[in-house]
Amino acid sequence: MSSLVEELQRDALNSKVRVSDLLRKAKTIAVKLDLPELAAWVEKELGGYNGSEPPAYRFIRGQVKAHDPFSGWVPVIFHDATREELYSTVRLSQRVAELEDVVVSNERK
Repeated sequence: MSSLVEELQRDALNSKVRVSDLLRKAKTIAVKLDLPELAAWVEKELGGYNGSEPPAYRFIRGQVKAHDPFSGWVPVIFHDATREELYSTVRLSQRVAELEDVVVSNERK
């Protein structure tokens, strides 16, 4: 088992290895070591958080902007902090592989 753990550690240091591949190895280790909480978390990361609340690190915040034909993209001003929070925060419940694909497609632009 230690060789699979060591392989996971090596792969985690390699920037060319996808996170989804790391997670599959982690799931194998979790099952073999009988770590059900880790296996369940990895499964949600691999399969998506469908129907369940994603963890806090899967919430991202941005700035809402509108396109003004004369000025280009301009920030939207909210007079209510609750609405601003609602419209500027997104929960990422997709599978890790989908998020990786978004990153790769944006790197090509």
